[in-house]
Amino acid sequence: MMEVKDPRVLSCLNNYQIHLIAPAQMEDKEIMKFRSSLREVLFFIKYSKDKENLNRILKSNEKRFREILLSYDFQIGYCQDSQHLQGVGSTHT
Repeated sequence: MMEVKDPRVLSCLNNYQIHLIAPAQMEDKEIMKFRSSLREVLFFIKYSKDKENLNRILKSNEKRFREILLSYDFQIGYCQDSQHLQGVGSTHT
C-alpha cells in the first residue's frame, strides 16, 4: 500500500474503516445471522467448490434461493459451479 505523507493530500482523504467477510472461514451459525439475501450469497460462496454441501444448502434453503433468483433477478449464475442452480429458479415443476 502506498503511504501518503503530504498534509494537503491527507486533508482530502477519508479514513474509512473496512470490514471484510470471509465466508469460507465462517461457521454456518454465523452466516445464518444474516437476514438479507447476503446469507444465501455467503453460503453459495462458501460451498461453491464442495458439491455435496452446496447441494445440501440449496435444497435446505430452496425457497430463499428461489426468491433471490425470481424477485431480485440476482445473477448468482456467474458464480463458480452455477450448474447446481439449474431448476432452482424455474417456475416449471
